[in-house]
Amino acid sequence: SNKGERLLQEVRTMRIFNLPPEQRYVDVHSELLATDGTVVFGPTKEGGFPFIRVNEQMCAFLSGTITSSTGKKGEGEIFGTEADWVDYSGSILNVSWNNGIPDKGFFNGGIAIMVHPDYRAFSTKWFVRDAGAFTSSNFHFWGGHTLPSGDSLGFRQRIYLHLGDVEAGKVKDRYREYANPEVPDWC
Repeated sequence: SNKGERLLQEVRTMRIFNLPPEQRYVDVHSELLATDGTVVFGPTKEGGFPFIRVNEQMCAFLSGTITSSTGKKGEGEIFGTEADWVDYSGSILNVSWNNGIPDKGFFNGGIAIMVHPDYRAFSTKWFVRDAGAFTSSNFHFWGGHTLPSGDSLGFRQRIYLHLGDVEAGKVKDRYREYANPEVPDWC
């Protein structure tokens, strides 16, 4: 609180998967606990779990493309809509040094946020901006939220970093694997 009292406790688990160099997974599971009384989340647009702002070089004003699992593109089509995932892809300047001389080039890459199907309470209406901000879990579209004392609220998402655009990064396939993982016969 503004008086220094604890209002909320978060228990967060993050798993980072070491995959081939062209991709990474970061699984984020966050549990918000109202341990010391009722917590009120306002309908602010500036908060989310997780809230990402992409490198300005790949924002949609410049080179970026925003794509949702429903096939919608851009802020105008996606903002406030429901989707399993949203991908933000674009070009980023890459500078490597060769004997003190900069070698400049561009590479295409993207970031997708995927919402696990078991954690969809506030996780399906997307806040996306052409300027580079995006999040799946935003109380803005719900008019805020009150978390009663002693209750908890969970979020579970995968952040997928990939080379290429949404198609080259196979975001649709990666979501399917995340939502319905195959279990080996020997387990």
